[in-house]
Amino acid sequence: MAPGKLRKPTKPVLMGQRKTDVALAYQADYSTLYRWCQRCIRQQDFSELERKSGSGRPNILDFNHRKQLAEIVMKPASIFGYGTDFWTCRRLIQVTETQLKFLSACDAQAGRISQPTMWRLLRDMGLTYLPVRDRTQTGQKPERRYFEANEQQRKNWIRYEIPRRQDIYEL
Repeated sequence: MAPGKLRKPTKPVLMGQRKTDVALAYQADYSTLYRWCQRCIRQQDFSELERKSGSGRPNILDFNHRKQLAEIVMKPASIFGYGTDFWTCRRLIQVTETQLKFLSACDAQAGRISQPTMWRLLRDMGLTYLPVRDRTQTGQKPERRYFEANEQQRKNWIRYEIPRRQDIYEL
């Protein structure tokens, strides 16, 4: 486990819970948990257990630009001259280039935002398409409704016709 993940398991141990129980609960190896707890007790220093920031390339969009991007996504795409109200990564790239004007500083280094990068940005921000699996979850894509459907006929079809057809096809 990474040091940031070990901070949680070591805390209950240092508060008095059994190491074996904590190791099982967190799916951590007992010897690793023991070693980290001993290090904390010896040094009286919990800073090693804190998650350290990763190295690598910084994000293209800072917090303010992400906030502006979220505001753009919440508006219909037709406001920006598109024929439909649905957003695609390509459309968002085009709009961000004109609306956010952040690429002027990044052009020499990064070029354009690619479609996979835009998808990752949207996914990390929680703005991707979510399929509606149950009534507690809502997605960005509207659920299809049949306005001329007869609910009673549909229920009867499900109750009587589907089992009859299953019997026919099982022969």
